[in-house]
Amino acid sequence: MHPAKIIDEISTYKSEIKLTKDGLILTNHENVPVEFVEIIQEYKPRLLDFLEGTYTKKHYATDQTIYKAILHWCGKEHNHHIDLWMNDVPEVCDLLYDLTAELAQNGWKDINEMYFCYETDRAKELSIQIYDSAIAFRNRGAR
Repeated sequence: MHPAKIIDEISTYKSEIKLTKDGLILTNHENVPVEFVEIIQEYKPRLLDFLEGTYTKKHYATDQTIYKAILHWCGKEHNHHIDLWMNDVPEVCDLLYDLTAELAQNGWKDINEMYFCYETDRAKELSIQIYDSAIAFRNRGAR
């Protein structure tokens, strides 16, 4: 989910996410369902980036690609295009293994949970490499 969508959704609960010098503050948090507060916590790093103005379209595209690739790689969801990419560029499986191992080492244990709070600089580098591989595969006009 894009951080802007989360921020828009929060407003429907007559609440707001604000950026302060100490981080994020959720106003009127008692109005927000617990499930949505959990989403906010999972997306906190992206919300910070968005509110600071450093979250770009490429960041969003990278996040979406990584999330879909992880779900496919772990067998949770099937994606034909990702399957073709992984078969054509098997090194991407090594990168995904390294990425998920890095995230797990930092505490990420559940593929149903967004990985953002568990990222390290190394994980971000791996994510960019994976995304760049996906874009290169797509640009080659592969199947």
